[in-house]
Amino acid sequence: MVLILLTIWAVAVFGFQFLLRVMEKPVPEPALTEYYQVNEAVLSGQASLEQKQVFIQSLTSVLGKQYLRDLGLNKQNATYYPMLKNTLGWVIYDIIPAENKTGFKSAVDAYNHSKKELNTLLTNQKTPGRMLKQLAFERRMGELEQVIIVKKKALIVEMAPYIDQIIVDPVMGDVRKTVVYSQTTCEYQDQLPQEYITTIDKAMDFYLVHNRSAITDYTFFGFPFHYFYTAILLLALFIAICWVYAFNTERINKKFGIED
Repeated sequence: MVLILLTIWAVAVFGFQFLLRVMEKPVPEPALTEYYQVNEAVLSGQASLEQKQVFIQSLTSVLGKQYLRDLGLNKQNATYYPMLKNTLGWVIYDIIPAENKTGFKSAVDAYNHSKKELNTLLTNQKTPGRMLKQLAFERRMGELEQVIIVKKKALIVEMAPYIDQIIVDPVMGDVRKTVVYSQTTCEYQDQLPQEYITTIDKAMDFYLVHNRSAITDYTFFGFPFHYFYTAILLLALFIAICWVYAFNTERINKKFGIED
């Protein structure tokens, strides 16, 4: 009986995972499809304003994702994250009028410098021998947080006259603007490194292609079926298996005159 119940459980759990693997197919997000429609023109410097806007929208679709800060993806993120932020800054810098480029770059650099200072402080606070006393640490952290707020406001002022040319999404525009203000880096203005040009397609594929199937797309009681199955049905199955085991054990004990 135990072997039968274990087999049922194993098939229900691992069989479903195997079925997901068999049925899944890589599906690009719409942002990736739009990216490939304009990437060659933008990266070659021959793009129109509309093409740059589409390109920026695709970049913000990636930079707004929480898993860019996922520790499990540290190796990929360490390579792709700075590249995506710098590419975003490069495209925006191209949109900014010539007479305002210097102010834009200075505002971006000042904001990022302050964020880097805060990150360094937080890192040192976890490193023996480099830790500040708690009061000194809290005071310095508060100072840097205030500086970051001021410099972010200065960056918003520099970009505000052109933000509607940078972001044109009527639905998620406010979210994308927040991503632009917080994620833009401006280390390269006139020309992206060749490494970025040859690698960015791979990075966009990495973040914007997901394995999907009929199982993941189908909804059941308002949930994606694969989530409902693993979070609810498998839990119900486990309870049912426990009940079957207890019921049959009690029945067998009574059959042979064994009582607790």
